[in-house]
Amino acid sequence: MKILVIDDDDAIRQFVTMVLENLVPDPVITECFSGNKAIAALEQNSDYSLIICDYEMPDGNGGDVYRYLIGKGNKTPFALFTSHHIDRLEEFSKNSLREGIDTFIQKGEGGPNALKLGICQVLSGLDEMIDEYAGSEESEGTTYKRVRIYYFWRFNKCLCDIYLKLSDTKYVKIINKNDTYGRDTISKYVDKKQQYLYVEEESYESFSATIQSQPFLVFEGDSMTPADKIETTNAIIQSLVKTTGVSPAVIKMAEKNITETIEQAKAISVVDSLLSKLRKRDDYIHDHSSILSYISCILCDHMGWSTRSSREKLCFAALFHDITLEDPSLAMCTTIDEAIAQCNPVERTAFENHPKDAAALIEELNDRFPGLDRIILEHHENPEGTGFPRQLNHRIISPLAALFIVAHDFVHKIYNAEFDEAKYPAIIEEMKKRYVEGHYLKVMEQLPKILTK
Repeated sequence: MKILVIDDDDAIRQFVTMVLENLVPDPVITECFSGNKAIAALEQNSDYSLIICDYEMPDGNGGDVYRYLIGKGNKTPFALFTSHHIDRLEEFSKNSLREGIDTFIQKGEGGPNALKLGICQVLSGLDEMIDEYAGSEESEGTTYKRVRIYYFWRFNKCLCDIYLKLSDTKYVKIINKNDTYGRDTISKYVDKKQQYLYVEEESYESFSATIQSQPFLVFEGDSMTPADKIETTNAIIQSLVKTTGVSPAVIKMAEKNITETIEQAKAISVVDSLLSKLRKRDDYIHDHSSILSYISCILCDHMGWSTRSSREKLCFAALFHDITLEDPSLAMCTTIDEAIAQCNPVERTAFENHPKDAAALIEELNDRFPGLDRIILEHHENPEGTGFPRQLNHRIISPLAALFIVAHDFVHKIYNAEFDEAKYPAIIEEMKKRYVEGHYLKVMEQLPKILTK
């Protein structure tokens, strides 16, 4: 079943998604953060079984979406999920809703059960399928509800016992209620391709309600270092962008995190100490973005580029350049030949297109950060002009893109060297032989200095 969920509040969308994934068998959920984004999605594909929509949103409200459906003669069931009272919304007065097709669900009342009842009402023809599924998974007399695994990155203390599903009949507790945990606890299951963790049914109601109100970045005490907080936030941002795109809330979160990254980078005179702390990390897609941000900012200092705008562009590029890739091993490839050797044709195409796809995804940021898309688009180019997607040589690459490419290559090489400091000099010497022309040369002259104590 394909379902469109529209709300500008990331936490509310996650709450709705969690209810749906425990109610409807195998839903395919598209998330949008504004009315106009939803209309654009409907223009591309109108084949949805259900639309759940907030009313008050920037860039097109729920009324705009509803009028679009009516105007197109689209009979997709529509559930208005809002804190407003329906009688005060002209286009949604009780007499305006399409009888037997649409419904109104009051936001903030009744928790997941109220949302579940509203969805069942609007999908009355599917009651039997929903009742049979019910989102329940039982084992040894206990019923479990599933929760997307990346939701747990927003906490560092459990609100209830958390379980991992080993098989259809076996669940094992991995975190106890009131225990604190780090992102590594969750990341190791992400690396094993787990999409969900599980909570007991009796905990589901309170857990669901908390999902709506808990801010993303609340940590108990000072158990996380500034660097750990930055990396955790990067992981959350990247997960949100993959499901919804670059929403205003994501931009705000990213800007705050980038400010903290820039401040942290100023306090690091050389990167040896930073890299030594990260040598055991293996969550490449998320963690290498943080390392790349730090190294890019430090290189900026050594290049004498003092403008904050340059650092912001480089940090945004580090955060989003691999955003469309799912497989960490694929993200670690630097050439198309490497990707061919380890993936199927579909994955190869995704890898080949990811610079263009990522650049298109952050198009909305181009007005505020001119040239950001170009850095992302060119991050797999090289001095010889044999990179991708456009085979640009050293004569065409911009200064910021050249810095990012060198930093990106260096991060890739130190990962492959497992952060062995003894190998850094050889890595630098190897890179010096390659980056000898254009803007690359100036960056390469500064790269050894960031490792000098």
